[in-house]
Order: sequence, then C-alpha cells, then structure tokens
Amino acid sequence: MLSCKEQEIKKNQISINNQILSLTTQKTKEQFLEGLFDSDQAARNSGVELEILKRNNYDQKSEEYQDYIRKMIETDSINFLKSKKYLEVYGHPNTKDFSSKASYAVKTICLHQTYKKQLELFPYMYEGYTKGYLTNESFSFLLNRLHINKYGTSYPQAINDEENIKQLLEKLKLN
Repeated sequence: MLSCKEQEIKKNQISINNQILSLTTQKTKEQFLEGLFDSDQAARNSGVELEILKRNNYDQKSEEYQDYIRKMIETDSINFLKSKKYLEVYGHPNTKDFSSKASYAVKTICLHQTYKKQLELFPYMYEGYTKGYLTNESFSFLLNRLHINKYGTSYPQAINDEENIKQLLEKLKLN
C-alpha cells in the first residue's frame, strides 16, 4: 500500500507523463519548453528574495524566507521531472527548430539541480552537445556546475572551452 506522499508523487508522474505525451506539434513542444524556462526563472526572483530578507532582518532562517526557498525547491523538483520525461520521449531540443529560450530551458533547469539529478540529465545534455545543440561554452559551463556540486569548488579554466570539456569529462568520469 502506498503512503499519501507516494500516491501524490505517482499521481504527479502520471500527470507529467500525460502532459509530455500530449505535445504532438513543434509549437506545443516549444510552448512547453518556454513555460519550463519561465517557471524556473520566476522561482528565482532576486528582487522578491531581497525584499523577504529585508523584511526579516536578513534572517535566512525566518519562516517567510524558508517558505520562499521551499517553493523554489518544489519548482525545481517538478521542472526536473518534466524535463527528464521530455528528454526521454523527445531527446534534447534542436536549436534549429526551437527558440533560444526553449532550446536552453532544459540546460537551465539542469543547472539548478543537485549533483545526483544533474547526473540523471547528463546523458541528454551530452547528446545535445554532440549534436551541436549546446555550444562548447554552454556545455563547459554545465560541466563546471557538475564539478562545483561534486567537489564544492569551480574547476580551473583551461585554455579554451573544448579543452575544459575534455578535462572536466575526465575529472568527473563522464567520458
């Protein structure tokens, strides 16, 4: 028997699966991806965050600030599930077929995940990179974020993005 929380998660996954499978045209896929990007960015409103902190004497343990962080984490979790399912069904968005906002939505969402979740999305990000849908600069940035999440520090920048990618793939054992 499933707990209430497990039932809610299963219900959300079914809803997400149905939503993804209903994306039958290029336009609906693009709108979906742009919506994901907008949702991700709306959860990170630095102006709102600053106002909350000011109202609470910069106390990050205040109930209001913790609620803001909880909502951001919840948004990130939902966006992760949606992104992962989209990638499983359709693969990485092609920059030639989608707006820049839509084509970078999944990468942006990946940047805001834990290391474990980033690893789950990595094969799709790598696919996007190898197909030319992610620039060297973007993919290098993503790999550096993986490095930060794994080791707690940024990787020393190589001579260029291609060399940086090569070194980071090796360092992170992703090659």
